[in-house]
Amino acid sequence: MHGRPWYHHLRLLPGGDSDVWSAIIATGLLYVVLLIPGGILAAVLHTSLGSEVGPFSGMGLANGVPCMVIAMWTGLRVRGSKPIDVDEAAADLKRRRVYYGDEVARVPNDAVVFSIKPRQVSAEMADGRRLTLFFRVNSDPEDLLGLGRALKRHAGLAVEDYVHSHVESKVKELLPDPQGIRDAMTEELLRRGIVITRAEAV
Repeated sequence: MHGRPWYHHLRLLPGGDSDVWSAIIATGLLYVVLLIPGGILAAVLHTSLGSEVGPFSGMGLANGVPCMVIAMWTGLRVRGSKPIDVDEAAADLKRRRVYYGDEVARVPNDAVVFSIKPRQVSAEMADGRRLTLFFRVNSDPEDLLGLGRALKRHAGLAVEDYVHSHVESKVKELLPDPQGIRDAMTEELLRRGIVITRAEAV
């Protein structure tokens, strides 16, 4: 997976919920709008204090108002979010939104974050052989939301632990047939957004 471009951090700016360009445009418009009251405040101070407030001080004050508001907005966004790695995805169940680590740098604090890298889990079958299942998380938004709901019910449970618990249960119920266990796990986990790619027994 490719690395995350630096400019994706700009999505923390006002209007960055959709994409980077929305953040740039919304922040620019907000700056222009807030520049007006900032200019009015600078003009009032210049009129009241006269020469004590020079033109550059007035310009600094006028620019300071929108910059302060934008900085406070961004700071609140950072405080209400957490970082996400480039090979992770996050499901925000309240807003029904999905975030991908190669598109955003941070996600809401209450979002469920999980890795989307291919992984594997192992369990011992009834005949003593170890079955290894290779799996990946489906990147479809609805599947990620469904997996997020499943993991939310087990706070702190990683995807590997979630899959492993299902595999352990299934190998005890079924005959030691790797293909049969794989088919059963595929049917069960696919509904939760997890794709079994292959199975190996040794």
